Formats: sequence, structure tokens, C-alpha cells
Amino acid sequence: MTWNIDDIVAVFGRVHPPAVELVRALVSEGGRASPDRLRNLMRRSPNGLRQLLTHAFAEVTGHVLPGQQLVVVRRAPDPRNSPITEYRLAEGTLELAAAALERFDST
Repeated sequence: MTWNIDDIVAVFGRVHPPAVELVRALVSEGGRASPDRLRNLMRRSPNGLRQLLTHAFAEVTGHVLPGQQLVVVRRAPDPRNSPITEYRLAEGTLELAAAALERFDST
């Protein structure tokens, strides 16, 4: 199962607007950004928004597969305290996400 524009638009229609804004912010930043940068762009914490996208994807497609997240994170290597150091769009989805945002915004 891979991402496509139709599925991404359908996911956007099922999540709260802040989750769409997370994707919008990542697209505007070229596909990746630090948590602090996202807080500045979104005026809110990105925490929890990526899970909303993942659950909506499962509802839209009927699939719950590891690695099917549209937004993935990188964590610090500290095993006791591994904060998120970066949010990024899944590999190969930047152009799809940008096109899906255009379509979603036009509906």
C-alpha cells in the first residue's frame, strides 16, 4: 500500500484542521522541520497530530501497516529520553502532499 493523492485528500477530509496544517507546514518547509519550527509556523504544538493522520489513513484505506505514516519523526538517540528532533513527510510524498493540499483547498 502506498500513498496517492486521492487517499491523502480523503484523509484531510477526516481529520481536524490542525492535522492538515501540520502537513501544510511541512510542505512549505520542503518536507521536514523541527518541532520548534512547526510550533512557530502553526502557532501550536504538532504533538499528537501525526497519529490523527495515521488513524484517518486506516479508516480511508482499511489498512493499518507499519511504515504507512504520512508524517514520520526522527528522535534523539538517548534511550532514556528520546524527544522528537524532526518531523518529516514520508519518503516520496512531498509532491503528492502538495498536490493533495491544492485539491483539498479547492473543494
